Amino acid sequence: MDYSHLRFEAVIDWIEFEIQTLTPTNFMTVQKALREFQGLPDDAMPYVMPLDEGEGRAATIYRFRVQDLKRFQAVKSILSRAEKRFGFQVQPRITGIEVAFDTYRVGASARQLAEIITDRYRFSTAIPEAGSWYFYRKTGEGRGYIKTLEVRNEVVKRFESGWQLTDTNYQTADCRFHLYVKTTDNKARLPVGQHRARFEVALKGEAAPCKTFEELEHFNFEKLAHLFNFRRYADNLHPMAKYALTKCAIRQSGARGKYLRIHGGRRAGSSVFRWTTIADDRLNKTVRMKLAKLTRGWKSKRAA
Repeated sequence: MDYSHLRFEAVIDWIEFEIQTLTPTNFMTVQKALREFQGLPDDAMPYVMPLDEGEGRAATIYRFRVQDLKRFQAVKSILSRAEKRFGFQVQPRITGIEVAFDTYRVGASARQLAEIITDRYRFSTAIPEAGSWYFYRKTGEGRGYIKTLEVRNEVVKRFESGWQLTDTNYQTADCRFHLYVKTTDNKARLPVGQHRARFEVALKGEAAPCKTFEELEHFNFEKLAHLFNFRRYADNLHPMAKYALTKCAIRQSGARGKYLRIHGGRRAGSSVFRWTTIADDRLNKTVRMKLAKLTRGWKSKRAA
């Protein structure tokens, strides 16, 4: 396939840490300090969760997220300042990480980006089958379950209108997928040239790829490539069949399962993937290259 009109990037959306302070500290104090350490605006509300909150909203165990990280040196600086301010009983541990694969298209409309992220959903080999997948947008607006949509165009329209898609309602799920057209950052509108189709994977609990500070420092993000693996329609697929699948179906064409293998129009055993698709080698190679680039930047010793 021709991807020359597209640009790709792999980024860390956030990393979640758990710290244990020497003495009980007020929630607002910790949040304010983390806002300061990250250089966020005064009205920013960084994610902070007290786990043993007591009287006066004071706690000793906190989980918090640091966003938009590019280098381990930045993490080291933030945690060093937090330790100096509050003191740690034990070394901080990593409880979660979210990595995103972004697709940019020069001069793209919201519709074109919506079509890209729709196909990321449909051709991913890692995401679970539909079932509980749902769209959400604004508080109180209600959900739109994807299994109720009959054609691909309806999925595209949802993404185009600012809806976001996720696979589970459980915030504490070990692995959670999140797909949308990204047009804002911390509620601030992004320039049109920075709009992109975003495919995110959050890994927590047992699925967290690294648990300790040392593991995080030396982590190779290429190990996550299997979560950003995609397929595409086979080149020898009949044009009418391809048209029908492209325009009329919303099923996850890349999903793993047990399917009949068709060769020369006849059954030829079973396959993990649908016979109408093949591995998108060019896109998957690009994913690995971008994760490798992310790793190089992460391990860079240059000042954050």
